[in-house]
Amino acid sequence: MKNKCKPFLIIALIAAVFSVCSGLSGTAVYAATGEKQGTLQIMKLAEQSGNPLSGAVFGVYRASDNKRLADLTTDADGGAYHALEPGEYYIRELKPPYGYLLEQTQIHFTVMSGETVIVDVTNERDASISDNGTNGISIPKTGEDFPALNYIAGSVLIGIALLGGALLLVKTTTSYLQ
Repeated sequence: MKNKCKPFLIIALIAAVFSVCSGLSGTAVYAATGEKQGTLQIMKLAEQSGNPLSGAVFGVYRASDNKRLADLTTDADGGAYHALEPGEYYIRELKPPYGYLLEQTQIHFTVMSGETVIVDVTNERDASISDNGTNGISIPKTGEDFPALNYIAGSVLIGIALLGGALLLVKTTTSYLQ
């Protein structure tokens, strides 16, 4: 099967020309330079449990000029993906998931033509934030742990009301009979 390449013009802040080619090995994206792009895959994980963390925001920077190329947010599976031309890059965490500390270091990596670079980033829990299994939702405590006094007071008031009603009924009945 012969590869077929179709040029596409993607208009964003900067216009770039890409070719999307399909053939026996699948579909590949080539940059305007003719080089096959690579893919960055960020995997955000909790340090102790290894569970995926969503909501982390990362900046992707080109190492040669420190230009920020993209902001990526991890999904429910802890992953974020971005196509990049071959070269040297680094990521920085801009915002950690709720309840976790910000990763302070720059994480450097190299993108090769047609390959996926997987960058695992783990986060340490922020000890000053107590989650208690509520996923960051604050639930206010209302009432008492054991409101026995409320039950006793309520029972006394109901008893008084019933006794008052009974006395009123007896007084009304006796005055009616006279």
